[in-house]
Amino acid sequence: MWQKLSIRTQLIALMAVLLIFVELSTLALVSWFDHQERRTIAVEQAQTLGRSLNNDLLKALLSADADVFSDISFRISGFKSVDALVLFDENNEAVLSYGDLDYTNELQGKKLLLGQSWFSKMDRLFLQVPVQADNFAFGQALIIINPEQFQTKLYEHYYTLLMIFPLLFSIGLAVVWKISSLFTRPFLTLASTIKNNDVQKNQYQVISTVEQNEVKLLFDGYNEMVTKIQKETNLLHYHSRHDSLTGLYNRYAIEQEILTALKEKNSSNTSHALLSIDLDQFKLINDSVGHTAGDELLKMIGHHLGCDMTANMTLARIGGDDFFLLLKDISKDKAINFAQQSGSHRFLSYSPHTTHHAGPQWAVH
Repeated sequence: MWQKLSIRTQLIALMAVLLIFVELSTLALVSWFDHQERRTIAVEQAQTLGRSLNNDLLKALLSADADVFSDISFRISGFKSVDALVLFDENNEAVLSYGDLDYTNELQGKKLLLGQSWFSKMDRLFLQVPVQADNFAFGQALIIINPEQFQTKLYEHYYTLLMIFPLLFSIGLAVVWKISSLFTRPFLTLASTIKNNDVQKNQYQVISTVEQNEVKLLFDGYNEMVTKIQKETNLLHYHSRHDSLTGLYNRYAIEQEILTALKEKNSSNTSHALLSIDLDQFKLINDSVGHTAGDELLKMIGHHLGCDMTANMTLARIGGDDFFLLLKDISKDKAINFAQQSGSHRFLSYSPHTTHHAGPQWAVH
């Protein structure tokens, strides 16, 4: 499914996922900072509470007066974040307790040093503060605080982030839409160029760019490829239509020329001629001086015949020592006269005769 999507769609989808991930990460980070802020506030409040209650707690240790206990409980009740407070004397015996003492079970035997703060798995703050006078400790108080009771700007931050997210999301998608068009443009240009190439005619377009990065490497690679394709195709096309020894047209090429000539619309008094040329006793040359010499002779003959060619003549070697000469738009008499004149050459012989066809006429000898 993913592979079927366009590059632009993939980039937009990735950007959307990235923006959502950033938003969720930001919310999580805000929550973490808020959690740390609540813990800091809890520690500061516990320390402040310990200092403010120090004299009252000291009275409770020295007099054990019910009024003192009641006053301490009343003052603590003003702090909603305080879940419990336990006052211990110097023998570590509980003298005063306030709140839900079940929270003390979270300590699970953990011993806190004076002034040491510790957060339980339930995120409760446990702080052991000394009850002292003139730097002499008469006991200690264990304060348990719930940081979640503090008011922070967490929800305001949440609301702000959620309100601006749609705007940022829209801007992000608009930006990636523009950027994706810049990134996909070279691929679209290359695809369009490839589509418009005419492979049958071996015609390929080259593309250029002002970029000096990977796009230029891509386009240069394409241009180099099509240049090689054109060169190799032209070479294959040449070899498919030319004799490898003499460089003249081969049998296939002359047959195509004959078919083309027959399809051309000519006047009724126009004819074409086909001359068949062979070398007498050529086998004797191969047997006496070798095939290499015979090949050189064929090259010389092909070159000599080619020098006399005009625009309406097509010469081809069809195999061995056999050649075809196609004369286009020539009358029967001129064709016979040309064949007789050619026969005066010392390496040609002829025995002319003619065959007539309806429409364009061919002279064969």
